[in-house]
Amino acid sequence: MNNYGDEMLFRSTIKLLKEVGIEDLYLLFPKSGSRKIGGIMIRHIPRNSPLKILRALKQSDVIIGGGGNIFQDETSNRSFLYYKWLVSSALFYKKPVFLLGHGIGKINSKKNYTRLRKILSNELCRGYFRDTISYRYARTCNKKHKRGTDLGYYFLQNRTVTKNTPSRIGVFLKHPWLNPEDFIEPFKDEGYNEIHFFVACPEQDLEASELSSKRFGEYFETTVKVGEVNEITDQASTCSLIISERLHGAIIASHFGIPFLCSDTFKMRSYFSDMEGYQAYFKDKSISEIAYAFSKLKEIDFEQSNQAFMNRNHARLIAMKKWLKIQLVEKKIKID
Repeated sequence: MNNYGDEMLFRSTIKLLKEVGIEDLYLLFPKSGSRKIGGIMIRHIPRNSPLKILRALKQSDVIIGGGGNIFQDETSNRSFLYYKWLVSSALFYKKPVFLLGHGIGKINSKKNYTRLRKILSNELCRGYFRDTISYRYARTCNKKHKRGTDLGYYFLQNRTVTKNTPSRIGVFLKHPWLNPEDFIEPFKDEGYNEIHFFVACPEQDLEASELSSKRFGEYFETTVKVGEVNEITDQASTCSLIISERLHGAIIASHFGIPFLCSDTFKMRSYFSDMEGYQAYFKDKSISEIAYAFSKLKEIDFEQSNQAFMNRNHARLIAMKKWLKIQLVEKKIKID
C-alpha cells in the first residue's frame, strides 16, 4: 500500500513467520500473483474478492493478523466491518486466529464493540496486543489474550543509528505545518537548523510535507524524504529530535533512542502509556503546544525511561515468538 508503517509490519511478519518455520502463506493483496520472500512462498489473494478470500481461509491451517489497528472505526466504519467479516469467517470455518501485535480502537459504535467482543471471546481467537489499553480490554473477553508489542520491532532489530546529526529535526506529518515564523528562535536556540520531512504515506502525506517544507525552507534547511522503508528508516536515524503524527515515526525514534514528540491521539497515548513519565504530546502544531510537549520531554530522563520501555518490548517480542511456535506445534501445523 506504499505506507511506511504497513511495510514495516509486513516485513516484520514475514521475518517472524520465517523464524517459526512457516513455509506457505496466503497474503491479502491488491492483485493476484505469487512470489517468494525469505524462503516463504507467498500467494497473493485479491483483498476485494470475497470468494477467493473465503477459499484461502478454508485452505489455511491458521489465520495470522500481522499487527496494526484493524479494529477501529475512527477513520472508517467500512474498514472495521471488512476485518470483522474476515476474522469472523475464519472462526466460522473453525480456523485458529492469532492476532499478533494488534491495537484496538478507537471504536465509536456500540454495535462494533459488540461485534469485537464476539470475536475476542471466541476460543479459537488468541491475541498478543501491543498496548496496555488494548490488552486489558481483550482480557475482559477472554483471559487467554496476552500483552505483546508492536511487530515493527522485528524489522528494526539490529538496526543502529546511521550517523546522528545534532542540528537535525525529523518530522512525520499527516497535516501541513504552516507557521514556521513562530519556531525560528525556539528551534535555533536549541541548535536545530535542519528539518527533514519524512513521507510515510505519499498518497496522504506528500502534499502536506512539500507545503510545510516550502514554508519552513524560508528559515531552515529543509528536505522532503520519500523512499522505501529501509531508506526512510536509515535517514530518520540521523536526527536528534523527531516530531511525529505517525505512530511508527515515534516507534522508530524510540528504537534509536531519539527524543520525540508525538501528536495527542488515542493510538499514540495507548502505545506510549507504558513509558514511565512520558507526556510529550501536542494537540496541534502551534508554538504553545510544541513548546509544552518539549518541556514535558525535558522533565524526564528520556534515555533511562526509553531504555526501560524498549527492554520490556524486546522481552514481549521474544515471548510472542515462543508462544506462536508452541501454538503451531500444538495445532500440528506444518513447520520446519
